[in-house]
Formats: sequence, structure tokens, C-alpha cells
Amino acid sequence: MSDILIEPKDCALVLADQQAGLAFGVGSIDRQMLLNNVIALARTATVFGIPIVVSTSATKVYSGPLMPAIRAAILEVVAIDRRNMNMWEDDAARGAIVATGRRKLIFSGLLTGAA
Repeated sequence: MSDILIEPKDCALVLADQQAGLAFGVGSIDRQMLLNNVIALARTATVFGIPIVVSTSATKVYSGPLMPAIRAAILEVVAIDRRNMNMWEDDAARGAIVATGRRKLIFSGLLTGAA
């Protein structure tokens, strides 16, 4: 077994619901630091050639679009606007993740569950 935990050839980055309307609920980290971290993660994935899947939800209702600073860091990636809360239950989002062919997923998201 290799000591390498993750390699670019094996993984994909999934950005879920990185939207300004959802960031208001974040209290565990400074919001600007959170944004900077997500941008750094996206840029790192780009440099290493890691596929990126972006998914948003309720963009026209309350969540808004993907945060502009994140959008600027990954201009070539088209966000998938889901019609339901569960990303894996959305055919387009799930299909995009599966299409990467990667078995290890790195997730970054603001909304990971809803009650």
C-alpha cells in the first residue's frame, strides 16, 4: 500500500452550494477567509489538472449564483443549478461527478444537508 493518500490523477473536486445567500449562515470561520480558502482550493485543483464539478441550488429564490470571486477563479467550469436539495439525487450533478471517472472526491460546500 502506498503512503500517498491522494494524487491528482485519482480525484475530482466538487464545489457544492458556494453561494453568497448561503454564506450568511457560516459562523465557524470568517466569511472572507472561507471565500479565500475555496478560491485557493479551486486554483490548486486547476493547477494540478483535477476536474472540478460545481453545483448550485435555488439560485433564483434565495441562494444566488456561485460567488463571483469563485466564478472568476474557474471561468471554464459551468455550474450545474440543481432543482433539488440533494446533489446526488440530481441527474446532471451526479452524472458530472461520475463522468470525471475519479474515485476519490474532495468536497467543499456551504450546504451539505437540509432538514
